[in-house]
Amino acid sequence: MKVFLKPTGLHSIAMLRVAAALERFAPEGMVVVDNPADADFQLIHAIGSDALGQVVAPSYAVVQYCGSKSLDDPKWQPLWRGARFVWSYYELDDVLPPGVAFLHAPLGVDPAFHTDGLRLPRTEDRSFTALTMGFSSGPIQEAIEECAWAVQAVGGRMIHVGPAEIEGMQAYPPCWQAQLHVSDDTLARFYRNSQRVSGLRHVEGFEMPCLEGLLQGARPVVFDRPDMRQWYDGIAEFVPECSGEELIGHLTALFASPPAPVTDAERAHVLARFDWESIAAKFWNGVRVTAPAASARVSVENPAARRRLLWVGDAGAATGFERATRHVCNALNRDFEVHVLGLNHNGDPTPQYAYPVYPCQPGGDTMGYGRLQEMIERIGPAAVVIQNDPWNFPRYLAKTGNVPTIGFVAVDGENIDGTNLAGVAKAIFWTEFGREQARRGGYRGPAAVIPLGVDTGVYRPLDRAATRQRWLGQVLTERGLPENTFVVGAIGRNQWRKRFDLTIEYFARWVHENDIRDAILWLQSAPTSDDAWNPAQLARYWNIADRILIPTVPHRNGMPEENLCAVYNMIDALFVTSLGEGFHLPSFEAMACGTPVVAPAWSALGEFLGDGVGRLVHCSGTAAHPRSSNTTIGGVMDAREAVLALDDLYSDPAGRMAQGQRGLAFARQPRFTWQDIGQRFVAEVEETLNPWGKHADLESSWMGPHGKADPRPSAGVSETGR
Repeated sequence: MKVFLKPTGLHSIAMLRVAAALERFAPEGMVVVDNPADADFQLIHAIGSDALGQVVAPSYAVVQYCGSKSLDDPKWQPLWRGARFVWSYYELDDVLPPGVAFLHAPLGVDPAFHTDGLRLPRTEDRSFTALTMGFSSGPIQEAIEECAWAVQAVGGRMIHVGPAEIEGMQAYPPCWQAQLHVSDDTLARFYRNSQRVSGLRHVEGFEMPCLEGLLQGARPVVFDRPDMRQWYDGIAEFVPECSGEELIGHLTALFASPPAPVTDAERAHVLARFDWESIAAKFWNGVRVTAPAASARVSVENPAARRRLLWVGDAGAATGFERATRHVCNALNRDFEVHVLGLNHNGDPTPQYAYPVYPCQPGGDTMGYGRLQEMIERIGPAAVVIQNDPWNFPRYLAKTGNVPTIGFVAVDGENIDGTNLAGVAKAIFWTEFGREQARRGGYRGPAAVIPLGVDTGVYRPLDRAATRQRWLGQVLTERGLPENTFVVGAIGRNQWRKRFDLTIEYFARWVHENDIRDAILWLQSAPTSDDAWNPAQLARYWNIADRILIPTVPHRNGMPEENLCAVYNMIDALFVTSLGEGFHLPSFEAMACGTPVVAPAWSALGEFLGDGVGRLVHCSGTAAHPRSSNTTIGGVMDAREAVLALDDLYSDPAGRMAQGQRGLAFARQPRFTWQDIGQRFVAEVEETLNPWGKHADLESSWMGPHGKADPRPSAGVSETGR
């Protein structure tokens, strides 16, 4: 598609920054042209009633800048009515025409103003009391004159970035100095030498210089209006919206003392919330989902018919991925007609699912690559969801065509090639760690985080003594061990990343170095197609062959979940030595049973098990996975600290019980219930497919004309001004 992004007619530097940012993060297939007559799609930068006359391309979207006091003016309606969607930092849902899609999102901050470790002057060492910008001053323009006289009243200095003579300004105090046509480098130096930056505009609702200045250590000053509070609450100073002597009085009182220094946390908040990359991703997603071809996917003949969704992921085999498939698809099936292309599914009947599950083998492989296109043509889904590792996505995306494809992505280590996800409509990661690593690796598209969960109706505390006797009584008696023998459990697929060699080595070191005679290792694993460890041979090498139990677990069917719950209740601690995990269901299942977990402080486990929830062991080294498709980096758990962790749990039963209770409370949080996870997943799919759906993330939400979003900014998310 050919797109024209630049403003035409009257425009500001900020509008040029908007166009440049959108071009910088334009997805593959978008060709930016220099003439709107050559474009299929045009962005209209709306600041006046002449905006409709700027439309040249066959279709357009609107970014609505001006009008915080005139948005209910009928003059805007014809412009909005013809747009594919409207983007604004104002809340327009009550004034947009019915059926017009709405993107409520801020503007971003340009990389030219990122400090990147630059040492900034202290507030008291800055030369200018305030920095102002603009071309006109007055009660319906900017408060440049009032700001200047307030600076004069406190005996300060000011710098105005703009013309020396301001339209509407009656008099110029001695502190007045101005400079026009400055470079970004010069502007950044002005910010660094200013205590405050003014965003005191009567008719605006954003003010990009406030963000730029804050990154350079200048505290923003803005009018106390709801449209400013939603973006600047907590990082700016607010004054009542007024003018003349009244405003000069408020500003003089404010300028009499230096502002609070800008903190690193505030800068991090601005970089995260006003990140052009994520804002542009939402914009380009809007271009995609409002395209005629996208909207035509909803049945016109029968709009009440459920849309179809094709899920590509594990099914019919006892894996963690399969549990995610089953629980999430159960939720999706209430809103969509779900079909599953089941990885590891051998074609046997699947009565455990309330929707059809298809094996991959007829396509010639076990991953579904060869059958995916056939299933899309056969089912006609509104969307495809692929649950897999990042490096497997390119082969799937080559088959999905124009059908919106959502990734449910597991990231278990660092050094992820995020460009493998290029082409998904949205990537939903299991952890914040996963999203961060994908971003570092080059993923630039829309993203969300939804964890996996645990069924606390299945995984729950049992009578530990009775369970231990039923499962281990005979074995303990045969080996001459007491009933209260300390049982260390290790549960997972037998593959290289799980590092069962370290599990056996660290356990052996612990029992040998401390002469522990009443402890055994329960190592429960199932083989995979990957290279696997030989636990019995390793146990012989480390001289613990009589201290290890290796139950046989079928590869495909695994252990029934009720039995797995009993195992978690039978062991005293779950010991994880993996190089990294995308989520690690066994840890959550063990915690849901009240069993403490010892794990490496890396990837998902490091994210979830801190603050005493689990016993985290720092990683004293790293190891690269021998995978040619993507050599990820994992963390190697420190041996000495791991031995100490086992010994602490062994020697302190009360502490062990307390940690188990903390883990139990953590695993029982509502956010880890499959019902909550399923509802959140449905909302993400709806947001991707339907720009009229509600979404709680205000600054990056698609909203319909009647939708209401939560006005509180989301933690850790997702202006004209000059």
